Amino acid sequence: MLSLIEAKFVRALCYHALVQLFAKPYTLDNGASKGIPLRLQAETNQDNNNIPSSTVAEIYTQILADLNDAEQGLVEEQGTNNTIRAHKNTAIALKTRVLLAMGRYEDVITEGNKIVSAAAPFSAPTGVNHALQGNVVNVFRTYNTTESILSFPMAEINPPGTQNQLGFCYNQGSGNMEYTLNAAGAGIFANTTAWPATDARRASLTADQTNGSLKLLTKWAGVSPFIDWVPVIRYSEILLNVAEAEAEAGSLTRATALLQAVRSRSDAGYTFTGLTTSESVVNAILLERRIELLGEGFRVPDLQRRNDPINSVGAGESVPVTDSRYVFPIPTAERSSNNEI
Repeated sequence: MLSLIEAKFVRALCYHALVQLFAKPYTLDNGASKGIPLRLQAETNQDNNNIPSSTVAEIYTQILADLNDAEQGLVEEQGTNNTIRAHKNTAIALKTRVLLAMGRYEDVITEGNKIVSAAAPFSAPTGVNHALQGNVVNVFRTYNTTESILSFPMAEINPPGTQNQLGFCYNQGSGNMEYTLNAAGAGIFANTTAWPATDARRASLTADQTNGSLKLLTKWAGVSPFIDWVPVIRYSEILLNVAEAEAEAGSLTRATALLQAVRSRSDAGYTFTGLTTSESVVNAILLERRIELLGEGFRVPDLQRRNDPINSVGAGESVPVTDSRYVFPIPTAERSSNNEI
C-alpha cells in the first residue's frame, strides 16, 4: 500500500506523462500554453467535474512541488522493492527528466549531481547505489538491477490490452508484431555508422524476423503471457539527461564523459570523436538517446521538449510545434464530463 508521500511521487509521474501528451511543450513559451485540469483533491461525486485547464507552467510547478516533497519524505532504500517502489533517488531521477523538459539545464545538473558521481565509473554516491550494468541485456531480463531505478512489474493477470502491451507488439513468437524497426531512411536502425554492429544493443537486443524481411526489437522477448517488466526510469537515461544539460551549459568534458560511459557499456571499442562544440555534443547525445532508449517511449517527448517537428512516416510530412496535431486532443469523454476544459 502506497504512503501519502509515495502517492505524491506517482501523481508527479502521471501528470508529467499527461502534460507531455496533451499540451504544448514548456519550452515553447515558458509554460504559458493551456495545459490540463489540475485535480489535487479526491473526487467522491460529480460536484467538481467542471475544472478549467491550468497552464503548462502551473502543471510543472505542481510536479516539481510533489517531487521535492517526495525527495524529502521518501526512504533512502526500499530493500528488495527498490525497483518497484519509490525512494529518494527515484524522485531525484524523475526531477532530472522534468527539468530537462523545461530547459532548466543548470537545475538538471544540480539534481543529477546528487545521484551521479563526478567522474567515471558513474554511480549514485548515496541511497540506492545506481550504476550501469556491465551487460545491457541483463537490464531487460533480470529486472531488479541497480540500473533499473523504476519499473512496472507484470503478472499473468496483466495480459496484452491492459497494462503490458510491449511483448505482444514486438515479439515474433506471438504472431502479432504490431511494431518493427524502421530499417531504412531516417530510422536509427539504418544508421550503421552511429550504431555499428559491434554494439551489443544492436547485436543482442534486435533480431531479424524469420524470413529476414523485418527488423525486431527484442528488449521484451518473453512469450505469452508477456510478463516482461516495463522500464520507466533507467540510470542510463539519467546519465544522458545530465550529459545533455552539461553540454548545453558548456561543460563539454563531463558531457562527453557521460556520453562515452553509456556507449562504452555496449561497445567498448567505440570512441566519440569531433565533439568540439556544444551543438556537436548535444547532437551526439540526442542520437545516443535514440539508440539507448529505443522502444521505451522517449523519441517523441525528446522532439517535443526541443520544439522539433515530429516526422510522420506514414503521411510523409513533418508536424511543426505550432500545428494543432503536435499533441493529442483532449479525449471526448473528458470534454463531455468537464464543461470547462
